[in-house]
Amino acid sequence: NFTNFKTQAARTGGNNISLILTKAGNLDANHSGGTVAAQGTANYMTLSDMVNKSRTCTTGPVTAGVITGSGYNRLRKATLALAARLPTAAEEAAVNSAGTADAAITTAINTQLDSIMTNESAFYTRVKEIYNDMLLTDYYNVNTRALAELDKSNFTNADFFEDASLTPNYAIPADRDALRRNANYGVAKAPLELVAHVVRNNRPFTEIVTADYVMVNSYSAAIFGASIADFTFVNGNAVTLRDPTVFREARLTDMSNRAYEHTGILSTLPFLGRYPSTATNRNRARTRYTFLYFLDTDIQGLADRSGLDFNNVIGTVPTLTDPQCTVCHNVMDPVAGLYKNYSNSGTFQGNRPNPSQVLAPGYTMIDLLPAGESATALQFLGRRIAADNRFAVATVKTLLRGLLGPVAAQDTVLVEQLKTRFVSSNYNFKSLVKDVVASEMFKAVNLGTGENPAAYATIGSPVVSTPEQLDRKVSAITGGYQWRSPSNNALTGDTFRILYGGIDSMDVIVRTQEPTSAMASLQERIAYQTACRQVPADLARATGRILFPNVAATDLPDNVTGADRIKQNIVYLHKRILGEELAIDDPEITRTYDLFVAVRNSNATVTNLPAECGSAADTNRTIRPWMAVVSYLMMDYKFLFE
Repeated sequence: NFTNFKTQAARTGGNNISLILTKAGNLDANHSGGTVAAQGTANYMTLSDMVNKSRTCTTGPVTAGVITGSGYNRLRKATLALAARLPTAAEEAAVNSAGTADAAITTAINTQLDSIMTNESAFYTRVKEIYNDMLLTDYYNVNTRALAELDKSNFTNADFFEDASLTPNYAIPADRDALRRNANYGVAKAPLELVAHVVRNNRPFTEIVTADYVMVNSYSAAIFGASIADFTFVNGNAVTLRDPTVFREARLTDMSNRAYEHTGILSTLPFLGRYPSTATNRNRARTRYTFLYFLDTDIQGLADRSGLDFNNVIGTVPTLTDPQCTVCHNVMDPVAGLYKNYSNSGTFQGNRPNPSQVLAPGYTMIDLLPAGESATALQFLGRRIAADNRFAVATVKTLLRGLLGPVAAQDTVLVEQLKTRFVSSNYNFKSLVKDVVASEMFKAVNLGTGENPAAYATIGSPVVSTPEQLDRKVSAITGGYQWRSPSNNALTGDTFRILYGGIDSMDVIVRTQEPTSAMASLQERIAYQTACRQVPADLARATGRILFPNVAATDLPDNVTGADRIKQNIVYLHKRILGEELAIDDPEITRTYDLFVAVRNSNATVTNLPAECGSAADTNRTIRPWMAVVSYLMMDYKFLFE
C-alpha cells in the first residue's frame, strides 16, 4: 500500500499538485467522489505532510555509480532503435566533434534524431510496432482477415473487393488476391497509420484520440466510399497503380448518409473489432482498454475482487447499488455509455439512446455528456482523454516500454519528468523521443566497480531484442543480409517470430522478456548461419567490404603485418557488431584474436568451406577463423539485448 501511495503521490494533476491531494481536495473539479478533504483543512494538511514525506522516499534511480556511454555509443543505440541502422560516418563525426560534455553530446544527437524522425521510414515502422504492442490491432493485418472479420455492413461498397466485383476486370486469381490484400492492409492499419501520421506531421499527440478523420489507403478508400481524386482505387485500374502503403486522411459517410463519428483510434474498425462488446457487457470491455491504453488506469486493479461476497448482493442492479461493484463500475460505466453509438461488432449506428439500467454517459459521474452532444458522444470522450493528465503519462510509459522495456516504465520519477516536458512541448512525440534518448536510462552502459546492482534496479535496459529488432540489426551490421532458416523462413515470419518471443496480436500478446532455450538455439543458428553466408562473400569482394575493410583472406597471423591487420579488423568488428570502441591492446581484442588463431590451428588440413557456406576454397585457412569471430561476437549479450 505504501508503494502504491508513493507512486500516486509522485504523480501530479493538471494543476501540478500531487494527484493524491488533487483528488482528495477535488482541485481539478473532476473527482467523482467529490471533495474528501478540502484544501486548507486539518485533514488536507495531514495528507499533504504524508505526500511530502513519501516523496523523500521516491528519489528515482540512483545514478552516481552509473557509467554512461560515449557519444558514439549513445548515437549507435539511438540509430539502431529508431532507424534500424548503424550511424553514418557523417553522423558519427558530428557527434564526436561535440566533445565529451553531456549537454553538447545531447545537442549533437538531437540534430541527428531530427533528421531521422523527419526523413526515415524505419522510424515510423518502429513507432507503429511500439503502438501495436499495446493496441494489438495488427491481428487483422493477415491476408484478408480484416475484410472477413470486421463489420463493414454500414458502407455501400463493403464488398468492393469480392470476386464477383473484380472478376470482370481481373481474370487472373493472383491479381484479385493482391488487390484484396492491399484493401485488407488499408483497413487493418488505420489505427497505427494514424499514430504515424500525427507524429510525422508534428501535430499534438492528443490527436490520436481526437482526430476527426480516419486514415485510408487507395483500396480501403474504395470500400468506405471515400472518393479522393487521383488516389482512390477504381475497379479496372492496373493492379500495381496504387501503393497500398500510402495513406491519407478521409472523412466518411455511411450508407444511411450519416457523417461518421470520427474520434481518432477510438472509432476505427480494427480497435472496435479487436475489443468487441456484447448485450450484457455493454461496452465495458472497450472502456477497460480505453482506460488502460490511454489513461494509464487498470480498472480491474481498482479493487480487490478476491473477497467478493455474492451471497450478499445489494440491490436488483448490483452495478448501480452494491459497493462491491460500484467501486469499479462508477468509474467505468459512464465512459462505457459514450460508446453507445457503436454496435457490439463496431459498426457506427448513428445517435443511439443510452441503454436502461446503466449510469448516464459521461467522463465521470459528475462530468456528464451534454444532451446536445449525444450524436457525437465518442468525440466528447476523445476530448476529455486528451485533456486528462493521465494521457501524457500513458504515452510516456508506452514509449519507455518500447525503447527501454517494462522496468523503465515503472520508474515514477522518470515518468513524471518526461510527462512534464512532453506536455510543455504541446504533446510533441518527437520531443518525447529525444528526451528518452537523453535520459540516464537510455545512456547507461555499466556500473562502477564495486557498485551493488540491486541499487540500480531500473537503470539500463537488459531487454532481449524483439525478433523484428534482431532481424534489422543483422541486416545493419552485414550491409543488408536477412537471415533465413534452411527452409527459407525469416525470423519475422509466423513460426520464428513467436519462437523468438514475439507476438501475433491475438493469442500471443506479450513479448517474452527473458531468453528461452528455443531463443538461445535460434541465436546460435542465426550467428553461425550469418557468418557462414556473409564472411566468405565479404572477403571475396575486391573493394567495398562491409565486415573486413582492414584485412584480406591472405593476411596471416604468422607475420607481424598480417597479425596487425587481423587485430585492426577485430577492433573494427567489435565496434560494428557490439558498439565497443576498444584499443588494439585491449584484453577483449586479445581474446578475440586468440580465438581466431585457435580456430585456424585446429583446421590445419581443411582448405575448403562447407557447401552451405559457398564451397569456396580456404587456401590460407583464414575464412573459417573469421567465421568463428563473427559468430562469436553475434552471440554476445551486447548484440542480442537492447
